[in-house]
Amino acid sequence: MQISPYILALALTSGACAAHGAWAMVTSETEAAARKLGASSAGEVEFDLGKADLTDLSKDDLNELKSEAEQAGDIKEVRVIAWADKEYPPSEQKKYTTADIRLSEERANNVKSYLKDQLHLKSITTYNMAKRPNVFQEMLKTPSAAIKNTLEKSGAAPHSEENTGLFAENSKSSTVLVLIFKKSMQDNKLIH
Repeated sequence: MQISPYILALALTSGACAAHGAWAMVTSETEAAARKLGASSAGEVEFDLGKADLTDLSKDDLNELKSEAEQAGDIKEVRVIAWADKEYPPSEQKKYTTADIRLSEERANNVKSYLKDQLHLKSITTYNMAKRPNVFQEMLKTPSAAIKNTLEKSGAAPHSEENTGLFAENSKSSTVLVLIFKKSMQDNKLIH
């Protein structure tokens, strides 16, 4: 009996989700980028196309991420990295439309507000993946440039559907990535 790749992938992801919670769905590329940036935990929240509102499921996922992170120690800071409904723009395209930039900002701000107001987290910084770092950000190696470059180089921020994998498992469009940093972790080398 042959099993189609789609059914196999669905079964594997369903099993991972049941065994490790919704945050097990973060790709290995995203995990590698999070580790390189010094994050102790990473999770993703998905949005409906064109929407920036958090669903009840998204709120549950954020609650779970905070709970799991707190079990490992005190939270120092959170970084919220948001995409519009498109992948990260390639280097020759500095940014997407104003509507894409606004959608990404709204998603980041809604996640930030929920983390701050409902989960009482402090020190939350947002990053917009609908635009690339400018020349000065690159030259000064700002946190925004460091995060975006690390995600891009690791494959965690693909540029097009061709780079998202067979089942779009690496896609970040319509997603917000949440990185949690612990007080107990030493300052990382990439971002201060």
